[in-house]
Amino acid sequence: MATDFDPDEIVRQVTDSLSKKFPDHDRADIAAKVLTEVNDLKDRPIHDYVGVLAERAVKQRLKHSRRAATGVPASGREQQLRGPSLR
Repeated sequence: MATDFDPDEIVRQVTDSLSKKFPDHDRADIAAKVLTEVNDLKDRPIHDYVGVLAERAVKQRLKHSRRAATGVPASGREQQLRGPSLR
């Protein structure tokens, strides 16, 4: 059975979750990214997974921006996909 869909509540919950996982990122920036993702998904026919999908998408964006800002190398799996290093 489908639950009531409340985009504002989803944004609050996902923002809270990601703010705890990424305390080095500005909460307002996280909320803006979550809102964008939720807005992109809210017109889809099934709403049950909007929160999960929004959280996953924003988490990837935050991880990518952290790596870009700190120069931390990609994970082993990402390096495998890119191929061997020339070092």
